[in-house]
Amino acid sequence: MALKSHLPSRSLKMQGSLLRSILFAGVALSITACSSGGGGSTADTASTAGASGPEQRKEGMKFVDAAYKLRTEGKLPESLVEIDKAIALDKNNYYAWQLRGDINSVLNKAEDAIEDLNKAIELKPSDPALFYARGKYEGQARKFDDALKDAQKAVSLDPKNMDYLYMRASGYAIAQEYKKAIADATTVLNADPKNMNALRLRSVCYFKSGNKKLSASDDREYQRLARSNARVIPVNGMQ
Repeated sequence: MALKSHLPSRSLKMQGSLLRSILFAGVALSITACSSGGGGSTADTASTAGASGPEQRKEGMKFVDAAYKLRTEGKLPESLVEIDKAIALDKNNYYAWQLRGDINSVLNKAEDAIEDLNKAIELKPSDPALFYARGKYEGQARKFDDALKDAQKAVSLDPKNMDYLYMRASGYAIAQEYKKAIADATTVLNADPKNMNALRLRSVCYFKSGNKKLSASDDREYQRLARSNARVIPVNGMQ
């Protein structure tokens, strides 16, 4: 038997708190490794033209690789030291600034992360992933208006990216533009019907816009997926 929806019984104040709590809940920033191998070709790709010469860029990418490795190992302060060395050698490496922003974000230094992405975007304004990253950090800093603008920019540069659409839906929800949030969440769910974050977001937006029936329907589906995804605890160590 399906669980009864909890949404209609919640106060509007609680609904607002829920919206803020799930803002960017499904946003997962992916920072991929950037190897300096292959004669420095990746270093040239990651850097824009500037004062740094090829050898400096290649040397800088070695520090980027070291910083990335330390980041994946959870050694954040050490990673920050290495990425600062990379930037000192090549201030035009947008990837180094992007990685620095990621590290600062995990260190709960959202304002510093935003500044890092400002520099990355200045160097490569055509990359939607950079606007997506900055929007994530702006959400972390509770600068929701700025986060929505960056989500809109990311979507304009890559309209088919579902992560960008989910971020924009979150921003619209916080801005109380529920119809737009529902439209974006629906697009995400059409691509991935099991996206629980999008389901929960759309359920709340339906409720806030007065459509309790559709809100309850999404809430039931969310709970069904939550039950099906629940971990099965093995008995006596056996599944």
